[in-house]
Amino acid sequence: MSEYWFLCGLLVIAIEFWQRRRQAELAERLVNQYCGREQWQFISIARHEAEILPLLLRMLLHKPSCFTFEYSEAGRAGAYFV
Repeated sequence: MSEYWFLCGLLVIAIEFWQRRRQAELAERLVNQYCGREQWQFISIARHEAEILPLLLRMLLHKPSCFTFEYSEAGRAGAYFV
């Protein structure tokens, strides 16, 4: 029976990782489109550190995930919170 719970726990961790990766890829794609529209140079993107809830629980509670991205605009650098 303990093997069953171990496999279920492993599955939950794998799903959590997959969902976070998928969400990060989508955020990067959207930020790239936004930077292209505004004629900014995209530098980097990162998930906001304040997210302490697991992603699956955040989805059940309908809490948004936040990302911060950095860009460069005509010699000036900036950061934006999505």
